[in-house]
Amino acid sequence: MRYDPESRHRRSVRLKGYDYACAGAYFVTVCTQGRACLFGEIADGVMILNDAGQMIQKVWNAIPTHYAGIETDAFIIMPNHIHGVKLSGWSPFRSRLWQRNYWEHIVRNEQDLVCLREYIRFNPKKWALDALMVAH
Repeated sequence: MRYDPESRHRRSVRLKGYDYACAGAYFVTVCTQGRACLFGEIADGVMILNDAGQMIQKVWNAIPTHYAGIETDAFIIMPNHIHGVKLSGWSPFRSRLWQRNYWEHIVRNEQDLVCLREYIRFNPKKWALDALMVAH
């Protein structure tokens, strides 16, 4: 079978014309491959991390020590995905653990950031709804 570069082309989720190297806040959602629940479970609306989830938390916490000029903000680990806000420059997550694509959103103002922080904070309480969506 011959290699077809067009079959490997993915639609970019990045905002056209936006300079991702400039300072800013970025909201990102990254799902596990096949949305497999690998990081723990939700119990009474609280995320209980397993060993893999604890590893992801350590990696997130270490981002500022590995990437100059990047700070982390609100973050939540869910059983099969993460949500986080990073401040300043951008470097997408790279690992066979994650789906090839991810969701990103440029945080446009303080109110947007407040809403995203609330979304992240309360995400475990909405897990039952997410689990129902995956089942269908």
